[in-house]
Amino acid sequence: MYPIIVSLCTTITAYIFIGFYFLGTARWPSSYHNKRVLFVTSHPDDECMFFGPTIRYFQSVGQVFLLCLSNGNHDGLGEVREEELEQSAKKLGIPGENMKIAENEGLQDGPSNKWDVEVVGEEVGNYAKQCTPDIIITFDRYGVSGHPNHIATSKGVTYACKKN
Repeated sequence: MYPIIVSLCTTITAYIFIGFYFLGTARWPSSYHNKRVLFVTSHPDDECMFFGPTIRYFQSVGQVFLLCLSNGNHDGLGEVREEELEQSAKKLGIPGENMKIAENEGLQDGPSNKWDVEVVGEEVGNYAKQCTPDIIITFDRYGVSGHPNHIATSKGVTYACKKN
């Protein structure tokens, strides 16, 4: 069983921003140090748009893993967006072997594509078994931006944690 933080990522990001830029360093409790942290996103660009500072913090004190549930092929640019995700992860300090893009026909990018929470949960659970995280961070229950794929990601992570 693994603990979960389903983040209200704007709050976590704001805290880290304040810590790094105004105080000189993030002042989170040392209990967050030396942890294996899995970030679960829906699409390429979510990692930097919503979680960038949080990823950088955990990368500085522990080991970070990233699971992206789709390759962002909504506009037929899946291969391009996969490459962008790999470059973004590299800049955020996530090694290539700590990152996975799910290849699941049931998880195709797009606001009109309904993602089954159990399918999301299975993807998350399977990857979590591989990387054995102490903490899992994803979107809040509103998907931060209200995107249906983000909301399904949040619900799927919760499902996986309850199941496992």
